[in-house]
Amino acid sequence: MQRFYLPRFEKQLTGSPLASTNCGAASGAMLVDQATLGLKDPSPEMFRRQTGDMEGGLLIGGITTAMEYFGVPVTSYDWEDQLDWPALLSMLKAGRFAAVSGDYDALPLKYRGDKDFEGRHSVMYQAVTAKGVRVGDPLNDGRYAGIPKGWQIWPTEVARDYVLRFTQPLTGGIYAVVMQKRQVEVRTIANVRIHPARDAFILTTLREGKRLTYGGTEQGQAVAGNRTWFKVWVPSAEKVGYVHSSVVKRV
Repeated sequence: MQRFYLPRFEKQLTGSPLASTNCGAASGAMLVDQATLGLKDPSPEMFRRQTGDMEGGLLIGGITTAMEYFGVPVTSYDWEDQLDWPALLSMLKAGRFAAVSGDYDALPLKYRGDKDFEGRHSVMYQAVTAKGVRVGDPLNDGRYAGIPKGWQIWPTEVARDYVLRFTQPLTGGIYAVVMQKRQVEVRTIANVRIHPARDAFILTTLREGKRLTYGGTEQGQAVAGNRTWFKVWVPSAEKVGYVHSSVVKRV
């Protein structure tokens, strides 16, 4: 069972003028897609424009600015916040995913999307699996033989070393932009449907107290005059679905 929604992978080398420095924008774009369950899916270029920074690589503050523009609540960390690896790993396991800054020379060659690059680089950490951390590295676009393509699994110790190396020689914490987890709780029996309509196929039926991660709301078929539906992730079906707002509450 896929516990969490998997967003569309974004590469940074798209041919845009800032492509070589757009790792933060591509990572942030994937995080927006993740947090909204696809309701918002900006390109790296669109994400970059919302930072207000059109020169060089993005700082944590710029990524945070754009996340807020897209309506995604996040918590930002830099070296002063002393975020350590166990705390970040705990967040990832709980479904609070992150755009993180790391040092590419800490990464074994087989995982690199650029075998010669050894500088600072942003990626997205998306879920902890039995084999390690699922990573969206915007350089992993498979552009030639030997380059990984799309989402990859890094062993947990590799993911750890990648972000910790970035903090050296400083003694501070990990640099990351971490999404908040948004959930709704079922108030009574609730049908989760494939579309925001009362006659749409039912993905699952849930009882009172069950919680679901939601990405936002959409307007659909009215129920007693109320057209608001939550877009939710249904792990048992491995699909996104819709539940009417009258039968759930935000928690």
